[in-house]
Amino acid sequence: ESSPLLASLPATQRFGELRGVTCVAVRVYLQPAPRTSGLLGGSHASTLLPPAVAAAMRASPVTVCGPEIGGMAELSEAGFCVYDLQRMHDEHAAGDLAVLEVDFYRAERIADVDDDHAVARLALEAAAAALGVPAATLDPSLIA
Repeated sequence: ESSPLLASLPATQRFGELRGVTCVAVRVYLQPAPRTSGLLGGSHASTLLPPAVAAAMRASPVTVCGPEIGGMAELSEAGFCVYDLQRMHDEHAAGDLAVLEVDFYRAERIADVDDDHAVARLALEAAAAALGVPAATLDPSLIA
């Protein structure tokens, strides 16, 4: 129930009809690859992500993706963003592990998965498909 003041505003008359969006954030720490430098965008210009991933994300540490990536059933409605956190956050930039985050939106099917390792595998598979790199580039065996 909204406050009486908010309820009286024309802009909030249909507020109760809005639906929420289920989000799932997956942060994965990976074994480091040799450091790739000279990357664009972000606060830092290097990463320990695999070279193919670094090359695919050369222009920006963020990749925004719509639904239906990679033919995965879990992504039939879920869009997502892939982040190279070493290029975005000071605390990861000087670290000795690669840090990849995948944030899924409209992710009801992913939120229902109880196995954290299965969700991490899905995140790596989705990131590889979105970035156009072979799935083996982000193999779950790289998880630190």
